[in-house]
Amino acid sequence: MLLSLHGTDYYLARSSKDYGRVGDYLRANKAGVKSLSYPTVFAQRRGEIIGTFSTRPNKKKGIIAGPMHCTKGGFTVMRLTQIYDGILKHAGIRHYFVHIKNSTGHLQRIVEKLTYKLHTETDDARWYKRTLQ
Repeated sequence: MLLSLHGTDYYLARSSKDYGRVGDYLRANKAGVKSLSYPTVFAQRRGEIIGTFSTRPNKKKGIIAGPMHCTKGGFTVMRLTQIYDGILKHAGIRHYFVHIKNSTGHLQRIVEKLTYKLHTETDDARWYKRTLQ
């Protein structure tokens, strides 16, 4: 466990079991998971996953963050983002991109408040750039 706040525990996925649980959570919530990579962080409450933030490395485009999915409030997204950012900063990453579907507009509003900058829009989603300080 990386952090525990107000009954929510935050973890870095380390085992195939962790990755499997996160994948099951994403599939159950129709979040369109294809594959998960390091780092993948997740939040759970009373043993149930309530949010996750993962990575899709791309040799041409750099770090593509996602999927980001949360079935609870903005504070969970904020904490997942803080943990994710810390891991990437420690690895020397200076920025990353995240793809968020328009059907999850609540996530779009939250990341915009967290200083993600709109990079590009498509018919069904927005791409955001996050610069790490």
